[in-house]
Amino acid sequence: MIDDRLSRRAFVGSATAGVTALGLRSAPRTFVFPWNREAHFGVLRRMGFIAYRGDQRVVGGPSKANGLWNFPPVYYVDQKSVGAASLMRRYLDICVKHRAVFHLWTHPWSIVEDDGSAERLVKTALEPVFASMAQKRDEGLLHTGTMGGLATALEMQGMAAPAIAARN
Repeated sequence: MIDDRLSRRAFVGSATAGVTALGLRSAPRTFVFPWNREAHFGVLRRMGFIAYRGDQRVVGGPSKANGLWNFPPVYYVDQKSVGAASLMRRYLDICVKHRAVFHLWTHPWSIVEDDGSAERLVKTALEPVFASMAQKRDEGLLHTGTMGGLATALEMQGMAAPAIAARN
């Protein structure tokens, strides 16, 4: 869980530098741990963060852990996702059925092919999945939003964390 190689001081410096580099009008409230190495939750709380992406891939809802909302990732989108729209839609359906968070994540370098294009991935995976998400949203079956938006709503409502529906 904790990366002992990164001291608390180094973590504070790195996180502060990252937030500053973003140049945002307001500080971000959600955090993604580099390489999923979870550590220094108290530092994040003191910096104003309220949520983070956890390192366990599960189908479920956010849970309060270490004083922050932990959002479990569901599906990592990378070059292997080309043509995987049906698999991704199955995950979406499972999440909707269990009222779970459907959390996709990626990195820019993970979606481009050798020619520098992400077009095949976008056309064969992302566009079909986003269309399915839009349809479910329009039917009132899915709310789309950010981790920060959902964490803020949970905080405002004083919500208890929902149970995790199923493990991947």
